[in-house]
Amino acid sequence: MLTLSRGKGERIIIGDPAHPIVIIEVVDIKLGRVRLGVYAEDTCPIHREEVANEILNARQIDDGSK
Repeated sequence: MLTLSRGKGERIIIGDPAHPIVIIEVVDIKLGRVRLGVYAEDTCPIHREEVANEILNARQIDDGSK
């Protein structure tokens, strides 16, 4: 895992800087909570972890894997 420190308004570039796959920007920091802005192509799904887990669980149920 790569761990980075960023301040408000600073960004993380994922992929080739000329054609980034994803850009993550620190939008705000308040009371120990960080708000992130994520820039990505419409074809790149982005989910919070709990939502991603729900999607995976639903797929397993649909496939009869559970």
